[in-house]
Amino acid sequence: MPISTAEARNFSPLLKKEAIVGSVTAFRDITEEKKMEEEIRKVQKLESLGILARGIAHDFNNLLTGIMGNIQLAKMFLEANQMEKVLPVLDSTDEASEAAKELSFWLLTFSKGGEPVREPASIEVVVKKSVSLALS
Repeated sequence: MPISTAEARNFSPLLKKEAIVGSVTAFRDITEEKKMEEEIRKVQKLESLGILARGIAHDFNNLLTGIMGNIQLAKMFLEANQMEKVLPVLDSTDEASEAAKELSFWLLTFSKGGEPVREPASIEVVVKKSVSLALS
């Protein structure tokens, strides 16, 4: 981007015996206007991105609600002989769904332009969850 931007505003010919021998031109520096226009475009792009993220997060939350509800139903309908094999899988799926729900929350926070809520957490728990999710 150039250091400054100028716009020709007025142009007047210099005449000598009715022949043009030069001109006088007045310029106006529009650098600040161009910078402001660029900033407005950036803000509009961010607003559009926020609207998109909000829509995705809401749709994602709706899907997660159905998934998490079905996980809870499946846990309720488990028979005693299935508990040992199936319950850990359902619990793992439930944990992954909770992590996805948290991600959706962060998307909504971003889309509204807010600052994320930060909470202290155990590094051990975070690493275990990350590894568990990566392996599943």
